[in-house]
Amino acid sequence: MLKFLLSRNGHTVSNEINHYFSGFDALEKAVSKQAVFQAKKKLDYHFFAFINAQLCRHYYKNNKYKTWRGYSVIAVDGSIGEAPYTNECFCMFGADIPNKKFNQAKTSPRISGFYDVLNELYIDVSITRFSNCFIRILWK
Repeated sequence: MLKFLLSRNGHTVSNEINHYFSGFDALEKAVSKQAVFQAKKKLDYHFFAFINAQLCRHYYKNNKYKTWRGYSVIAVDGSIGEAPYTNECFCMFGADIPNKKFNQAKTSPRISGFYDVLNELYIDVSITRFSNCFIRILWK
């Protein structure tokens, strides 16, 4: 599941499933998008920040990385993600504006990160409540 999520390219889940399994020449063993959503619900959101920190530590320790006049060029990026609407996610991230079409609230955590522009690598990622503003997240 993690390998599938990390290899996504921003297409629909159905297209991503077909692309992922065709890479293994195992398209007939592809799972349904419902199975992907069920498996995704079981993941702890802390995992992604943890694995990113480990990858960054390894990269900067074992590679000659690019700098500009001896400085790392860092940018800040922010986005709003999607999380399954569960009690745990609601307590952790709060609720976003209700979906009027389905009359259902959704959880949408704010995601913010520091990005190493020259090495094309996220250095730090923070996932917080929807109600937190991006400026406040930067100072943490």
